[in-house]
Amino acid sequence: MCTVSFYKNGNGDAVLTSNRDEKVHRPTVAPTIYNVGGTESIYPKDEVAEGTWISVDENQTIYCLLNGGFKKHISTGNYKKSRGLIILDLIKIGSFEFFYQNYYFEGLEPFTLIVFEEEKLVELKWDGENKYLKRLATNQHYIWSSATLYSEQEATLKSSWFDELFGKQTPTQREVFERHNSSEKQKGFLLEKDDLTRTVSVSQIVVSNQKSTFYYLDLLNENELTIKLEKKTITI
Repeated sequence: MCTVSFYKNGNGDAVLTSNRDEKVHRPTVAPTIYNVGGTESIYPKDEVAEGTWISVDENQTIYCLLNGGFKKHISTGNYKKSRGLIILDLIKIGSFEFFYQNYYFEGLEPFTLIVFEEEKLVELKWDGENKYLKRLATNQHYIWSSATLYSEQEATLKSSWFDELFGKQTPTQREVFERHNSSEKQKGFLLEKDDLTRTVSVSQIVVSNQKSTFYYLDLLNENELTIKLEKKTITI
């Protein structure tokens, strides 16, 4: 949950790609389809807190969370719940606007939340005291870096590398995935700071007209997984 990008590919599909930078000994369950408060959702699970950092549901809403807000903070270690549970709460609520207006943020560690819902893209930052909402145009490309792991200079450099992909034509989702799965020497986003904390997986969600596809690469075990979820149909 530390480097995230969003754009729409040449077919107009929404594509969100996320690198999970984490302690290599922290266990993770590969993504599968869960029922969350009556809503089918695909997500990988953090075994420690039983939450997640990325998900797409049957309504084709994408959720992705990064640690930290605007800048690196000192963790007090005394928070009311894991940030990984925020996405599950949001899926149960079913509406970002209601979540934003009514969710109790006090006592949560700073985070950045990206939500794509009904063709709308928003960025929500919580700095531990205040929340900040930014509505983003979906016809542009974006990249976010976790404030807890990357300096402003590192984030700016990654942003320039990401911009290069859009120089002549819109990249394919695979080209974006490969950039996320490349080393810094190749202008990629894999974390290479130390052996204990590094990029442990790459996830990519593609939302098209009638289905959502979740691509998952487990870098520690060298396993790949693809899961599809049909769009929920509403009968009247």
